[in-house]
Amino acid sequence: MIDLATGAITVLDHAWIGDGRQVFADDGSVLLGTLTFMPQPVLWNPVSPQTLNLSRTPSLARVSHNKAKVVYEAVTAEQRTLVTYDVTSGVETVLATGPGSPDQFPSHFYPWITNDGRTVLLMSTDAAGVRQAFLISSVGSNPRQLTHEPEGHLGSDSQRIWQFGIRSDAARTAVADRHHHRRGDGAIASIGANFFDLGCSGRVAGRVNL
Repeated sequence: MIDLATGAITVLDHAWIGDGRQVFADDGSVLLGTLTFMPQPVLWNPVSPQTLNLSRTPSLARVSHNKAKVVYEAVTAEQRTLVTYDVTSGVETVLATGPGSPDQFPSHFYPWITNDGRTVLLMSTDAAGVRQAFLISSVGSNPRQLTHEPEGHLGSDSQRIWQFGIRSDAARTAVADRHHHRRGDGAIASIGANFFDLGCSGRVAGRVNL
């Protein structure tokens, strides 16, 4: 790790949990896993690293900017589970479950968490079994289906590939879904993005062709 203010370099005996996204908190803490036989999740900082006593082994994890909540996905052969962990109290909440897998990757839920730790964006299946984007509070209340794409977020012919991101402040949450349309030869024909302003109507606020 490089301190951009001082140039100091710190070598960490830790690793990312999953893809390494949304792992930095505003106070400089970093969500990492120890390099041990049974990796232990930790919010690392040079003064007082905080061990997280998760009940399951995470395959992917995110931390909110304010370090209030961690959301993580755990995988067993029987079940995939999406869980939030309250950093202060240690209380966990199961947000969603999915089919089990012998492999940790790719992620089933691919979660993101808002800066204030109150809302989680995830992928899951709708009533028709099609993968869509959903929002849910980090305490498990107010689940809401955000998208209603007929082909879902990874079409059976792999013509539409989706990526998600989420950001928020105390007043507003914005979600962007970015999608690629592929031609039959595998080349990308077009890239676009929809932006949902959830502080207002919650509908698509704009579209950008990239």
